[in-house]
Amino acid sequence: MPRSSPSYLRPYVEAAAEHGGTFEAQLWRSRDAQRRRFEALVELAGPSRFAGRRVVDLGCGTGGLATHLAERGLAVAAGLGVEAVGELASTARRAAPPGWRIEDFDFVHDPQRIESFRPEVAVLSGSLNTLSERQARRVVAAIFERVSVGVCFNFLSDRHHRSGPEDLAPARRFSTLAMLRFATAATPRVAFRQDHLDGHDAAIWMEHAEVDHRRRGDADS
Repeated sequence: MPRSSPSYLRPYVEAAAEHGGTFEAQLWRSRDAQRRRFEALVELAGPSRFAGRRVVDLGCGTGGLATHLAERGLAVAAGLGVEAVGELASTARRAAPPGWRIEDFDFVHDPQRIESFRPEVAVLSGSLNTLSERQARRVVAAIFERVSVGVCFNFLSDRHHRSGPEDLAPARRFSTLAMLRFATAATPRVAFRQDHLDGHDAAIWMEHAEVDHRRRGDADS
C-alpha cells in the first residue's frame, strides 16, 4: 500500500491488494445490497435524470452503476466513472458500457477535475462510507457546485432503530437529520428515502433550484 494513500482509501487499497480488481475489493456486503442501493438512487432522482444526461459516477469501483443503468435501458449522453484504486478502475474500464469512460483519480482530493466533463448529474453510491461526516458534506457540496442538474448520494443512517452491537468498519454511520439539514440548506429541491434496506441506508437527491423541468419535459418531475 502506498504511504501516500489517504485514510479513507486505505481499506480499498488493502482489499484490492488481497482480492485484485474484483467485487470483493469494493467492500460491499453483497451484490444484492449494491443493486438495491443503485435502484433506490435511480428511483429517488428519477430515471429521466439519467437517460440522455452527462452522468458522473464518483467512486465507481468496478463500474456497477454504469452496467445497472445500461441494463435498465437508461442510455446516458456520456458517462464518466471516477475511481482512485487502480485495480478497480482497470476492471471498470474493461466492463464499461458504450458511452462511458473511466478515469482514475481521487475525487475527494480533486473534485475540480470533473469540471471538464461538464457533468449534469453526479452519483456517489457507497463512496462516502469511509469519510467523516464533515468530510462527506464538504465533498457533496463541492460536487453539487460542479453539476448543472443535481447530485444523488447515499450513506449509512443513524436512524435505523437496530439494537445490539454491530461492526460496520471501515464504514461509518452519519446523522441523517444533519445530512438533511445540509441538503435543504443548499437547495429547496431535495428528495429523501430510507425504505430500501430496512432503514440501514439513507439516500438523498439534491437538485439545483434553477433547473427548468418544463424544458426537459420530465415525466417524473
